Amino acid sequence: NAKINNLKIQNVNITNGMGNNYQRSIQGTAALVGHTSGKVEIDNVKILGDISIVGEYKVGGLIGSSSGESITVSNCSVRGTSGSKIYGTDEMFKDTNNFGGLVGFTATSLTNFLNVISEINVDGFTSGGICGNVTEGVLNIKNAIVYGAVSNSEGSVVGGLIGGKFVPMNLENCYMVGSVTSKDVQYADVFVSKYGDSKEEVIIKECYFNTNKFDSDKINNILNIPGKTENELKNMVPKL
Repeated sequence: NAKINNLKIQNVNITNGMGNNYQRSIQGTAALVGHTSGKVEIDNVKILGDISIVGEYKVGGLIGSSSGESITVSNCSVRGTSGSKIYGTDEMFKDTNNFGGLVGFTATSLTNFLNVISEINVDGFTSGGICGNVTEGVLNIKNAIVYGAVSNSEGSVVGGLIGGKFVPMNLENCYMVGSVTSKDVQYADVFVSKYGDSKEEVIIKECYFNTNKFDSDKINNILNIPGKTENELKNMVPKL
């Protein structure tokens, strides 16, 4: 039930994983909060500079994992310098999952992202530029920009914004300016990975991705998100 606002964190170096006989950490790893519960509001928090956040389970730029009534992340950004990253590999930790530019994993009844920017590279199983995985409730994203490279170098569950499709989603004014790459094309998507429940509805309004960084042979576009060139996107993205 916390409210955190008006905070800047610069230069982050965190490593957390498999410290208990190769058992996953129960909660999560991030620059601001490892785990939230209840009704949580995060507003005007900036993570900047040289950022290295490494873990094996529920790893995010702002928040590792979230449960309970709701989480609202507004007017927040994770913007790293060149070489900054959020990542974890099975080679390092044995069993990795859920990596996000802002939040690694959320299982709240309601998850909201409003006016957010992710400008950092994310790499890991079930990864997304905004959130690695959302497994419960409803997800709303409005006014979001992803500039970083989102990848899954050891598998295929990866999405430009979201890495798992398990809940109804409302996506409005979202821009995937960065790139998506994966070892396997099956669950790799330019916006939302098709991994999960195909019956869940995703409502799209004014969302676009960067065609300059898209290879249809290697990345899916299951939501038929319209593409724009990088120059076109630069003229379209809001100044959040």
